[in-house]
Amino acid sequence: MDILSSVILGVIQGITEFLPVSSSGHLVLGQFFLGIREPELFFDVVLHVATLMVVLWFFRHDIAKAVFEVIEAIGTKEGKLHSLLHCELTKVVIATVPVAVVGLLGRSFIEGLFSDPKFVAYDLIITGFFLISTRFRNARQKEVSGPGGIISWKQALLVGFFQIFALAPGISRSGITISVALLSGCSREDSARFSFLLFIPAAVGAFVLEVSKVDFSNLQWTVVAAGFASALISGYVALKWLIRLIKRGAFYRFAFYCWTVGLLTLILVG
Repeated sequence: MDILSSVILGVIQGITEFLPVSSSGHLVLGQFFLGIREPELFFDVVLHVATLMVVLWFFRHDIAKAVFEVIEAIGTKEGKLHSLLHCELTKVVIATVPVAVVGLLGRSFIEGLFSDPKFVAYDLIITGFFLISTRFRNARQKEVSGPGGIISWKQALLVGFFQIFALAPGISRSGITISVALLSGCSREDSARFSFLLFIPAAVGAFVLEVSKVDFSNLQWTVVAAGFASALISGYVALKWLIRLIKRGAFYRFAFYCWTVGLLTLILVG
């Protein structure tokens, strides 16, 4: 892989990680059309780390609040367990368990999906249907949240379960989790925040799994660094834009993009 291809893939990752159009799916298609026939999984993970840095910075205040909430709960003399169970960070951790278990047990099968652009195309079309469903969410629907205005346990577990499907390239993680959260009654802001808080352990876990089997002596560090930098910059811009669109209720519009890319891919790859 050369530096130009690395930068292109980095921009694709940075933009599509946060926009509900599947970063993994776009990386598969990007590698396919750039002529990279063997998926470079560690490079993909490095790009995910770049976007992880964006999330950590963008939601730093929410993360700090969630951590202090847990510390305060631990320091509670009475009802410690009850207090911990109402912490948003606890819900993030528990909601991550389903995707972690499925990801570990089905790792080989999932990795095999990353070489099939036609499979990605079908999944992008499915993602589009999830996104368009939020368009019909009643604007006057009562927003149901847990104590303190945060996401409830029922909503957290529901979102965590549906995150499993995002292991497949083409199913957007942010798209499916935000859509499910919105349809379950979460506010737009809570839906986006919880979705990207869920992204943190997922990205960290993927990095740990891949970094343990990498031969660092054979890595093209200049190429990796170029991809990391382009993903970092484009990711920050994309996340700011997405949050603005979610607040405006325009999230569903990405469905048309997913359908277009999915259908065009099916036509091009035959």
